[in-house]
Amino acid sequence: STTTNHIRLMVVGQEGVGKSALIVKYLTGRFISEYQSDFDWKYSYQTNIEGEQVHMEIIDSLTIDDTHIVWAEGFMMVYDVTNQDSLLKIEQIKERLDSVRSTKILTMIMVANKTDMEHCRTVSREQADALAARLSCGHVECSACGPEAEVRFAFDELCREVALARQQSAKKRERRRSSLSQVRQGLKMLVQTGK
Repeated sequence: STTTNHIRLMVVGQEGVGKSALIVKYLTGRFISEYQSDFDWKYSYQTNIEGEQVHMEIIDSLTIDDTHIVWAEGFMMVYDVTNQDSLLKIEQIKERLDSVRSTKILTMIMVANKTDMEHCRTVSREQADALAARLSCGHVECSACGPEAEVRFAFDELCREVALARQQSAKKRERRRSSLSQVRQGLKMLVQTGK
């Protein structure tokens, strides 16, 4: 069972956008440029977000597997600011996530990587912001080889979004329970007055 401080994340995006580099930067503070990306990785990590201890599990998936999509609570959709196709891939990924999680709320954030390569940028901030608005998700820019704080902010922001989605879901359940209880009370009164 999921406790309030256990969060499951999945990092998705076109091959070569730097998903593994972002995860490793977040977990270790180091930038490593070469990765073996021919199988899935699952990382386990303890951190502190706004005074709360959080146990995080992060999947770095080679393929966007249905079982991983169902497993995850939050999705980090990564694109490369020097690769226009990687931004277009985000929309395809979102459609895939929606089709697998049709009945569940989708908690996600769009993350731009490789902002250190500004001279090669082909995806404008405005273009990505417009897509994030269309997809109703946050948008953060950073670089796996840049300041650790930027990468940390992206992951922490997604964790905050997951926590918020949980609270809203719990409130909805409570409202449903409350209205069901009122219906029961009403039925009970009808039965009693009908006797």
